[in-house]
Amino acid sequence: MMTRFYTALAVSLCATGCVYSNARPTPPPPAARPPAPSPPITSTPSRNGSSGHAQTNTPEETRGPQRTEDSASDKKNATRSVEHLEVALQAKSKSQLVGKVELTDLPSGVKVVVHVNHIKPGLHEVSIHEFADCSTVDASSAGPHFDPDDNPHALPTEKNRHLGDLGNVVANAPDGSGRLEIVVPHANLAPGAPRSFLNRALVVHSDADDGSRQPKGTAGKRIGCAELTIAAAEAQPDGRVVWQQ
Repeated sequence: MMTRFYTALAVSLCATGCVYSNARPTPPPPAARPPAPSPPITSTPSRNGSSGHAQTNTPEETRGPQRTEDSASDKKNATRSVEHLEVALQAKSKSQLVGKVELTDLPSGVKVVVHVNHIKPGLHEVSIHEFADCSTVDASSAGPHFDPDDNPHALPTEKNRHLGDLGNVVANAPDGSGRLEIVVPHANLAPGAPRSFLNRALVVHSDADDGSRQPKGTAGKRIGCAELTIAAAEAQPDGRVVWQQ
């Protein structure tokens, strides 16, 4: 009986030992793989120039220098430049002035022709001003002389002058009529160009410009004003716009 007991105990111990000796250790979990790098975000422009999705900003130090284009380049790069513009003058400062302005874009610059009637005899300053706005009664809304080169005020005979300094129109006829014609070098009629007369105003003054007073001369009130815009020309019965081919 004792023999059976020891035999059973031995078998039990052997079976237990065999189970533990054959147990396999649990393998460690696999190491986490680093995430794959995201592809760079690109932008596909749409037809109207906007991006189809987000675009990565370019750091300032990696951007190339911005170009400043001169008048000739502006004219060449303009998508649709104006060749000729005719706009009526509006009477200002309670004057009786009537007239018209003609601008023609030439290879050498812009030819400006001003026709005036019903003004007093003598000399009257004519100048291009910064803003195409003749809305106020005294035309002060047109702003200062157009001067993209930061030059002093002077007559057209001087090399360094405001680009908008056109000199004087002479009214000697009995009806107070006069005509001024001048070609302004380095000006143009290209939309958005820095030296363009398009989207400016032409102003006629009550008195003469002697070219010596700074910063704008002493030519008296603004008695006539013309908005040199395509919209103004198209809105007037005698206005005209000719596009360059």
